Amino acid sequence: TPGALSLARIKGRLHEAWFAYVDTADSERFYANWINQGFNETEFEEAIAQVQHDDSPTPAALDRILRKRRVQQARPKPGRGRVAL
Repeated sequence: TPGALSLARIKGRLHEAWFAYVDTADSERFYANWINQGFNETEFEEAIAQVQHDDSPTPAALDRILRKRRVQQARPKPGRGRVAL
């Protein structure tokens, strides 16, 4: 799928961005979850930039940002889907 993440792309990009703990077992689980959840390269790059700006650059911090974005995307927009009586 164009724009989809791969394990090699994730690890390579995190190494380039000087993330710590890139090759741990916990980090591998994060990567598998990101791929399974269908995060794309754009979401991944935006999250990397945010982590580098706001937090310590680790896969765990990146996972928090990505999960937070998914929760925000899943929330219904205010005023949508309601029926006025």
